[in-house]
Amino acid sequence: MTNKPADPKRLQEATSFIEQVLGEKLPSPDFYESLKTGVILCKFLNKLKPGTIKNINTRNMPFMMMENIGYYIRGCQDIGIQPEYNFMTVDLWEQKNLGQVALNIISVKRHFGFGFEKNEEKSSSNYFTTKNFQ
Repeated sequence: MTNKPADPKRLQEATSFIEQVLGEKLPSPDFYESLKTGVILCKFLNKLKPGTIKNINTRNMPFMMMENIGYYIRGCQDIGIQPEYNFMTVDLWEQKNLGQVALNIISVKRHFGFGFEKNEEKSSSNYFTTKNFQ
């Protein structure tokens, strides 16, 4: 299977939303490098829905990183993200389909009601404060 090129606009939208939710820039300008350990994805989902992912591995061991990615994917399933908007661990870990990873993040964004111009409260930068994610 060849790696599918990702739409740069989709990657940017996904990156921007993660940064908005977490309140900080991703550690690398490279989408894959920032997300490959799964830690940021787990923190991102827990910020949107606290307690979704109970255990996040912080050791940089490949099987633990893949476990984190799996925790994130299961968390997305648990909150109701439809299967066609999820991805498989290899899509991120082996960079097989980063576009699908970005689509998943955008789907999470929409699932929580963000990205729609009519929703002024959530689209304002003031929404992403600690009080909204406790």
